[in-house]
Amino acid sequence: MNFVGDKCQIYKNGDKIGTLNFYHYLYAVISLNRNDGGHDHFKLEQEGYSNIHALSQNGEELLKFKANLNPLRIGKRFEVEQLKNDFPQSAIEELIFYVGEILYRKAIPDSLPF
Repeated sequence: MNFVGDKCQIYKNGDKIGTLNFYHYLYAVISLNRNDGGHDHFKLEQEGYSNIHALSQNGEELLKFKANLNPLRIGKRFEVEQLKNDFPQSAIEELIFYVGEILYRKAIPDSLPF
């Protein structure tokens, strides 16, 4: 990773539909291309000194992710709470997938050879 962070392209059905921007200081950005040529930007921030992350758009929280640190509850690593119903369920599920990729990468120490 470089000083600012890494950027990954998102492809769906062979088309580039957006990017994941990984930053090292408490947040990441998901940028998705809209069918009308515009872009939607979402910010994933970690609440200070916690294992809680919030996904927001234009300062309004859409989803909250709470990490479970109990090693015996492997199947329930994150609890996801939907805070607004501004998007169709299929879009929310896709956003959860992108957030999962970001959180997975954050959990891997930089020293591991992945």
